Parts: sequence; C-alpha cells; structure tokens
Amino acid sequence: MIQEQFFVVEQNRNDTFKLNLKNFVPKKKFDQIKKLLADNLIKYSNGFILNAYPSESIVSEISDLLGEAKAEAKQKRIETEKELKELYTNFLSKKTLKEIIGIFPNFEMVHRYSLTNSIIVCEQAMIRDMKQYVGILNSFENWKKLGYFVLKGEKGLAIRVPAPKKINEKDEDAGEEKESFVMHFKIGTTFDVSQTSAYEEYLEKEKSMKEKFYANYDVDYGKAESYIKERFPEVQITFNPSSDHSYYLLEDGSIILNEQKSRCLFHEIGHHIIRKKLTLNIEDHARKEILSEIASYLFTKKFDSNFNYNFSYSNYWSNLLPADYPIKDFENDFNALATYIYNL
Repeated sequence: MIQEQFFVVEQNRNDTFKLNLKNFVPKKKFDQIKKLLADNLIKYSNGFILNAYPSESIVSEISDLLGEAKAEAKQKRIETEKELKELYTNFLSKKTLKEIIGIFPNFEMVHRYSLTNSIIVCEQAMIRDMKQYVGILNSFENWKKLGYFVLKGEKGLAIRVPAPKKINEKDEDAGEEKESFVMHFKIGTTFDVSQTSAYEEYLEKEKSMKEKFYANYDVDYGKAESYIKERFPEVQITFNPSSDHSYYLLEDGSIILNEQKSRCLFHEIGHHIIRKKLTLNIEDHARKEILSEIASYLFTKKFDSNFNYNFSYSNYWSNLLPADYPIKDFENDFNALATYIYNL
C-alpha cells in the first residue's frame, strides 16, 4: 500500500545532492525516476545521491510521477475500503446473530479486534477456503515479537486500522484553538496462527485441551471473587443457595448468587458493567442476557486464554431476539463492553 509521497533535494557538505523518497512508491514509478536521474546518479541509499541538481524539466517529471503514485494509492485505498465493507455486509447477509455469537469461541483474541474486523477477517477466510483457519490473529511484526514467523507465500488478511488525525479547531467562546481528533481508517493486514510457524505448537496445545472435560470446568471461585471485589468494590455479593437463580439488582447494584461459580459471578457483573458503568440504554432482556454472557466469556479468558467457553446460554437467548434486530447496535454494545473489560 502506498501512502503520501514527496521528495526533497538537500545539499550535502561535499556539494552532492540527495533526493529522498518518503515511504514507498511502486517499483514501476521508482524505475522511471531512476531512469530520469541516470546521468547524475552516484548511488541509491535510502534516497538518490546525485552529483548535480536535476534540471527543472526532470524535477517536474518526477513531481508528476509522484503525484500519479499518490493518486493511485488513494484510489487503491478507496477500492480496498469498499471491498472490506462488502465483505462485512456479505458475511452479515448469511449469518444470524446466533451464528455470529457462535464464532466467538473460535476467536481466541476477539477482544483485541473490533467485531467489524473479526467479521471481515472471517469472511476472507471463508472466501479463500482456509480450512485450517483458527482465528488467533496478529500482525506480521507481532508474530515476530512472539518468536514466530509468517510462512513463506502466505497472504495477509485485510483489516481496518484506526488512524486518528489531529485537528485544531477555534473555540469562538474562549477565543483560542482547541485540539481534537477525527477518526480515519487505513488498511492493515493480520495473519492467522495457521499461517505461521506457531501452528504446530497450537495444534499440540489444542490436542491437550481437548482431553479436558470443559463442560464442568470453571475458574476457581475464590480467585474470581477476589478479582471482582478488587475492581468493583461498590458491588455487594451475597450467596443465597435457596434462590432458584442468580441475579443482579439494579436498584443498589448488588449481586445475589445461588451457586458459587465464577461464570455466574462474571455474568452478573456483566449486568453491572452494562447498566452502571457503560450506562447502555438496553430495554430488550434477551440482548442484556447475551451481552452479560459475553462479559462472562471475556472475564474467563482473562484467567485462562485456552478455555473453551460454552455459549449455549447466549445462543438460547439469541433465538428470542426479534428478526429485525440491528446487528450494528449489537456491534456497538459489544465493542463498548469488550473494550471496558479488556482495559481492567
């Protein structure tokens, strides 16, 4: 992907000149520039070293070439952004909310990527028929930092990367400029674990995990309770085994548990986050239950990233959602909830 290009000519101490290209230009344009400068070219080392300032006509031609490269890059970004939006729309046209919730267990790092990116990547994997696709994602550099490498010939999966731009706006009342940010997106790439040298190691861990009996697996309740009390000291947690179910009281923000299980505690604290911390205005009961169960999933992942969560409860509630339930609303709620829990 090409970004902004421009060049400057600087006079060196030995009276040679250096033409610097910022970022990248396509090879074809690069070769054309090199050809134009051939008569004065000494060498290329992160820029063209010339023995004389290029003529005005050559400077003009180079400016035109770089202008074309910039325009082509902009058009490419527009086309790629359109393609990603189409991937997102195409995925949603084939999937119900229940099916989307069902992809969460396969996305070990879903809370680090927006739901939009998770859907975009999943659709690309389906189109490419990536049968080994897992959903554990990292950038090329992050896989490298973890001690792994992307396999030769593997093509990255496109994602939208937030790129906020700083702007200065004049405050008429205060009579001074204020700094603010406008959110833009650029196109980035990520790679699934199946595209890296970490895949064999992942398969071994997966094999070991499958030998566990996940259905009855639960994070140690004592540790879970200590974790929640430390981060939510305002919430009173009461154990009442005679109650027929666990629940959250909005009036005083307390939790009543009928069994001391971490997933029940995490679920009810999910209600607290939704109603008191994020103050999401959600009237539909099924929607609140689904989000609270996702909160339980995200909290559990904090204790054991390899835990294979059972989403049968949230899938039950997803069947009770209205058929025209807007997926964008769910995405916004999910992103707010996931970001809050991830930053705890």
